Amino acid sequence: MVVAEGLGADWLARQKAAARLDNLILLPLQAYHALPEVLTSADILTATLEASAGIFSVPSKGLSYMCAERALLLSAPSANLAEGHERGGRAESHQFLVIAKGACAEVLSQLYVAFDVGYIDEQQFQELKDRTVELGRIIGGLRKAVKGQK
Repeated sequence: MVVAEGLGADWLARQKAAARLDNLILLPLQAYHALPEVLTSADILTATLEASAGIFSVPSKGLSYMCAERALLLSAPSANLAEGHERGGRAESHQFLVIAKGACAEVLSQLYVAFDVGYIDEQQFQELKDRTVELGRIIGGLRKAVKGQK
């Protein structure tokens, strides 16, 4: 199943017809309130980041995808630090971890929103919050360790 609109969706529909891919389901963009169901129905989620988006950008949909606990295929320019920290020295690794720690804070913020509007119940909220806070602690520890290296 692919949920999309625009040129990419049009191209995909033509490819589906040409290859007779009857098992491929194409849907238009869905209402915002259906987002949890759409995300959790996926086996894999994809996101792209244009080269012009900058070296520190992470698509916001990527953070939502991670909250859905599904595999994420992210296409990002090789200069984008969101792709990983295997880029060189300690300064770059430290910067990557700073960004990752910030992403945990963003996920935590989105969890509060999801709970407040009723997308997740209290038990789900607490479990995801605890996991996000723990991940933030781990990343924070790694950040301190990398910064302390000589």
